[in-house]
Amino acid sequence: MSLVKDKCAIVGVALPGSENGKEAMRVKTLRPGMVKMVVLAFLMVMSAGAPILFAGQSTYRPIVMATIQGPTDYYGKWGELIYTEAFRRLNVNLVIKVYPLERANLMVSRKQVDGDIGRSLAFYESYPHLIQVQEFPFSMKLSAFAVDPAIRIDGWESLRKTPYRVEYLLGSKLLPKKLAPLVDPEKLSSVTHWVQGLKKLMAGRTDIFLEAEGIVLYYLENDAYFKDAPIRIAGVLLESPVHAYLQPEHAELALHLSGVLKEMKAEGIIEKFQQEAIEATGGLK
Repeated sequence: MSLVKDKCAIVGVALPGSENGKEAMRVKTLRPGMVKMVVLAFLMVMSAGAPILFAGQSTYRPIVMATIQGPTDYYGKWGELIYTEAFRRLNVNLVIKVYPLERANLMVSRKQVDGDIGRSLAFYESYPHLIQVQEFPFSMKLSAFAVDPAIRIDGWESLRKTPYRVEYLLGSKLLPKKLAPLVDPEKLSSVTHWVQGLKKLMAGRTDIFLEAEGIVLYYLENDAYFKDAPIRIAGVLLESPVHAYLQPEHAELALHLSGVLKEMKAEGIIEKFQQEAIEATGGLK
């Protein structure tokens, strides 16, 4: 307890012993300068051992994050392992829900989820109100897949006035914008799932399928339907870091999450989880 009187502070200090059944108190009078020193020392001691923002807040409500890749996918499993551990370190419960791309976008835009655990920079351009978690655990390539060995893609401009039919995943914000001035509308189409796009490619109903390289390779290597499929990478259009994004009210959480991801990288945990994801899903051979 402290009282201020005549610009001085009276500080009570408890001492061992008893006086009328109570601890005796020694009263000292401190000058203003000494008061500042005591307060500063107290704050330094407290801050030195202070936990991060969410440590100990077991009542903090669960954070619901969307993802477009489930735990049976290589990248989906890797992301799940990474962010489950990151949120655990922050003592915040994490719920990950898998949605198709367009549905995930809708859930984020309507604030029906708290964010998304893994999107490219193009996603951020479409939803600039979101808070980007600055540290990212890995990158992803956007590649062109084809059956015809004559098809070669070297950057966006190589698609200008292409005679080939081009397809992409419905819900993408980047691809319609990039492809509209390059590919004739009658040669442009979209599908709701990666598998559908790959099957159309094999059946000769499209010529080029644009999608994240790791996702497509996972299906080509782990789905029996595509065993010995002649689908190959015809070129890479871009490579982008994969960030998590949170709704604006979670700006402080995003800051701490970035710090935790940086720590996990330094500890080698990200690489460890990558190996676990490979073992769990078959990975990208």
